[in-house]
Amino acid sequence: MSSDSPDPRASWAEELRELARVWKAGWILARRRPIAHAMESFRPSRAPSSPTVVVEIERECAAGWEYDVIIRQDDHAVNHTVTMSWRDHDYWCGGAMSPSRVVQAVVEYALANLTTPLPGKFDAAKVRRWLPRIDSELRMAM
Repeated sequence: MSSDSPDPRASWAEELRELARVWKAGWILARRRPIAHAMESFRPSRAPSSPTVVVEIERECAAGWEYDVIIRQDDHAVNHTVTMSWRDHDYWCGGAMSPSRVVQAVVEYALANLTTPLPGKFDAAKVRRWLPRIDSELRMAM
């Protein structure tokens, strides 16, 4: 490389600096726009969010577990008590997952597939009567 020809790295670096300057100037101009004007064009939809299932407290019972479950959606929460037997836990996941995770999956499945609200207290096996496909679908998902 002769000393007469320009260094290609220098021109590349200069081009990069110019791009950064233009981008920064555009960013500053964009930030100077009135916020009210920007918010007029953006109106979020108020579609309901999907419910969040939180398994709070686990208690051992004679034949399984009892859980305090909270279902949160938008601005409110509903408390439920859900029981699950050892047999159901073993049937659904073969002992591969924690019982609390299985209860969470059962409640999430029920919420996604039922059209009526869940009762305040119920056994996980009762979801089988409401939604017979839960056995095959839940085992495949786990």
